[in-house]
Amino acid sequence: MQAQEDVFCQDEKLLGFFKAFHNPITIAYQHFFIVPLCLLFSRTGIMVDGYINFKETHLFEILGGVIHFIWMLTLFSYLEHPWPAYFMTTIVQGTLALQLLGNHYWKPWVEINDQKYVSFPKRQVEVNANYKCSRWMDWLYGGLHFHNEHHSFPCLPRN
Repeated sequence: MQAQEDVFCQDEKLLGFFKAFHNPITIAYQHFFIVPLCLLFSRTGIMVDGYINFKETHLFEILGGVIHFIWMLTLFSYLEHPWPAYFMTTIVQGTLALQLLGNHYWKPWVEINDQKYVSFPKRQVEVNANYKCSRWMDWLYGGLHFHNEHHSFPCLPRN
């Protein structure tokens, strides 16, 4: 089973690839839905996607997920009102989803035949965008606002 992005469509030429019953509504009104959906449900979507691809996950990733889950339950158990705190963490992670959406989907659609002879690094720079942000926001994005570099050199360490 593969996760799908059935809420956002970059170009009308891609509509034929979207088969879910809700696509005519969600894609037609995506300009209204995308920000609230990213802010409220991207954390859940990322978690579900991680569980769907569980069979492809390495032991240390599974261990990290379990430790994270236990850590979050422990932290929220000390709070008098854990749900507002969880809601706020969901919103913060949603801002990262909006940033990643902007990194990947803002450029115009180009036919595959026009792009298949372009070099890999050039193609990565053409289809991704970097964000410029202040130094104090640099930590939030974890280096992913340097998205061209992230896609062109995926093993390059952040520092």
